[in-house]
Amino acid sequence: MKTDTLWGIERFPKSQLEGKLVCPKIYLRKAPGALQVSEKVKHGTEVEITEELEQSGRMWYRVRTTGIFRKSGWVLESLLKEQGKVE
Repeated sequence: MKTDTLWGIERFPKSQLEGKLVCPKIYLRKAPGALQVSEKVKHGTEVEITEELEQSGRMWYRVRTTGIFRKSGWVLESLLKEQGKVE
């Protein structure tokens, strides 16, 4: 199973906020593209990727936290440190 880290630091070079923490809490969605939030998780939390899905040209990943109190939900690729790297 793949692991990654939830990442709230802006990485896009054209952004005025590049390198700054813009999402201290990451919202895990109930479904890809859904507005409903299932959980809130801190930036820097390690997660396991359990599923991936392309929807409307964007990659979504179903993730779950590791440890005793597991949380799960869907996040956009850009909110994962490794999956969302900017080339």
